[in-house]
Amino acid sequence: MRTLPDGTKGFYYRYFADGVKRLVLIGTFDGKGQRSWRGVRGDRMTFAAAREDARNLGDLIAEHGDIDAYEEDLRRKAEHERQVAERMARQGSFGQLLDSYSKQLGNNGNASAKAVENAIKLHIKSPFPNPTSATQGKNAAN
Repeated sequence: MRTLPDGTKGFYYRYFADGVKRLVLIGTFDGKGQRSWRGVRGDRMTFAAAREDARNLGDLIAEHGDIDAYEEDLRRKAEHERQVAERMARQGSFGQLLDSYSKQLGNNGNASAKAVENAIKLHIKSPFPNPTSATQGKNAAN
């Protein structure tokens, strides 16, 4: 624990990585603070919560080596998952693709536009109305 010039008391975890001493801020003292670590360093917390956090950090460091590298890896993974989710949200379904195709044929004035639309309805949409409900039906039967 260190007392800063403004009187704030900070809890730190000291460890060594690659022979270098490192200090990790756990949080600052607050008698009415958080009772357990939420994974966010710098939270206001009690002594008991700081002790628990120190144990958690010790376990993380024992498992991953360097806490800063571990947290950076977590940030990269979260960013990657966010990008994948964003990409998936922008993608349309196969049904939307077929609808767009038949609509574009109509917009272009192709004579076959209505025939294509009917073929899509007859051979794709009617036999396979909703892939998720068909999968759920199979799972329920098993």
